[in-house]
Amino acid sequence: MATLNNVKLQLGITDDKQDDLLNLIIANVEKAMLLKLTTVTSVPTELSYITEEVAIARYYRRGSEGMKSKTVEGFSVSYDDEFNKYADVFERYQVGSDDFTAGQVTFF
Repeated sequence: MATLNNVKLQLGITDDKQDDLLNLIIANVEKAMLLKLTTVTSVPTELSYITEEVAIARYYRRGSEGMKSKTVEGFSVSYDDEFNKYADVFERYQVGSDDFTAGQVTFF
């Protein structure tokens, strides 16, 4: 519920008319995040800001799903995977990862 309220606040939505749509977008974003976070079964609270930011981006992108870019009267917009900029966060968050190690070495 907090995610919905935060998304509505950032979008400037003060009524409940779009709650079903926003809840669907949020649920789909969370499902997509779980595919990136392979070691958890629910989106961690500390990563909820990613859910909010991606949900807002998807809300604004409605009607342009599947497009890579769009140009209207000289104004051009290009779309990227909304999760790309969070790849390092997802990698660091995986259970068992240690922020202080540069990598792993296996000796045989």
